[in-house]
Amino acid sequence: MDDIKNLETIKSFLKEYKTQYRRGNAMPIYFTIMDYYTCFVQDRCGEPHLYEDGEFLNYERYSDKHNISITEEDFMDLPDVVYGYTEERSYQRGVFLTESDAEEHLQKNYYHYSPKAHTFVDTAFRAPKLEAFLKALIEFFGISGEEKEKPLFGRYKTASDYATERKQL
Repeated sequence: MDDIKNLETIKSFLKEYKTQYRRGNAMPIYFTIMDYYTCFVQDRCGEPHLYEDGEFLNYERYSDKHNISITEEDFMDLPDVVYGYTEERSYQRGVFLTESDAEEHLQKNYYHYSPKAHTFVDTAFRAPKLEAFLKALIEFFGISGEEKEKPLFGRYKTASDYATERKQL
């Protein structure tokens, strides 16, 4: 009985994998969580910033935070002023073979990610052994079906969307 159940689990997974929307990527694909962070890049041509309490403050933010009136020249003369700019960068976290697994993970663990985090699909580029393995499995189990269609202009849920849903419950 367990063997039959295992075969059905494999078939079900392969059907979902083969027919899920690939967002324009070639097979084989994987999903991940695209997350974002802000970093400070030192650059002599950038704005003056002062590092304080774990963040880089420019002139306006420093004045607002301390509620003081200081000239920009006096701010630049403060000790430990560095020049640069803040930049938002992205990075991928986790690997999922189905979009539903990636969405479920983000929904249950949104608090580990920035509010802008979302699912992202990529192709396992130049992975011929993985491609051959998946193709053989799909052929062996007789899995058929075409990729699901979704509009290219759709919006995917972010970690912020899941946090908002959780608060409304």
